[in-house]
Amino acid sequence: MIAALLLLSFATAGNVTTPEQDFEQGVSLRENARAARESFARAARGFDRAWGESPSPGLAVARGRSHFLAGNLPQSLAALHAGLALAPYDAELQADLRAVRGTIRYPEPADPNLRVRPDEWGGLRSRVSPWDAYFVGITFGIVAVVGSIFFFTTRPRWSGVVAIVGWVGVVASAALAWKIGNTEVRPVAIVTTDTVLRRGNGTSFQPRTPEPLPRGTELWEVGSRGGWLQVELPGGAIGWVPEQTVLK
Repeated sequence: MIAALLLLSFATAGNVTTPEQDFEQGVSLRENARAARESFARAARGFDRAWGESPSPGLAVARGRSHFLAGNLPQSLAALHAGLALAPYDAELQADLRAVRGTIRYPEPADPNLRVRPDEWGGLRSRVSPWDAYFVGITFGIVAVVGSIFFFTTRPRWSGVVAIVGWVGVVASAALAWKIGNTEVRPVAIVTTDTVLRRGNGTSFQPRTPEPLPRGTELWEVGSRGGWLQVELPGGAIGWVPEQTVLK
């Protein structure tokens, strides 16, 4: 009996695959859509566990792609947003977010306040990382120190200008790094199924938009009450959706 259990445990252990292997298997099964989605779903679960232990931009990319190829559009968007919250300047994450958004059919209401299509990922944090600012600051610091040394020793004409430029650059770089690191990231709620945005927290309230919000719509959370979530559209309009219809 014990020998049989040991053999079973070894056989089970031999069938354990890594998320990377599950993803590759999904790619190899592209002629069998159902089997491929199952492999991508296993990969997504594995990458999700790894993210919980040690998040990184690379893992966010893997999570986003695995969930998307498994057919889990909202989870894919949530994974990409989690990665961009960690590294908003990551070009690969930005490209994947644009690609996933490109699969969603957003309604185009006449009122710009009711716009559902999200803004392009942008802003200072999307182009410059804190490490870039630190590197520039260190470079300016070296220039400032060299200029100051020459100014207080041999006093060549250029040394004062170099020292001033260097110290101004250090201060500007420090301010930039602080601004990037302290930019507030608003919590995103992602619609998991086509749902009606209402004017109040209940089905008795009139719809806020002419069409239901499509699956994958990205909203900003404002507040909650009685099982309903108050959200803001990319266009600025505010309404309510049931909490069970969004992924936070």
